[in-house]
Amino acid sequence: MSQTLVRLIGQFSTYRYDKAQQKIINLKHAQETNIDEFLAIQHALDNHRVPYRFERNFQIQLLG
Repeated sequence: MSQTLVRLIGQFSTYRYDKAQQKIINLKHAQETNIDEFLAIQHALDNHRVPYRFERNFQIQLLG
């Protein structure tokens, strides 16, 4: 994943990027998740054409 996206994700309080797992981790429980941050990350991944899939608790697994 590009450094631009890593820096973007680092700005959010609810999410962090785990390089070892190639996953964007939600740091909150589902009820406390900031949906605006989730959607902003999804939008950024789509714009940079990064393949991903959604997992439980609003986590995002990067593919490829």
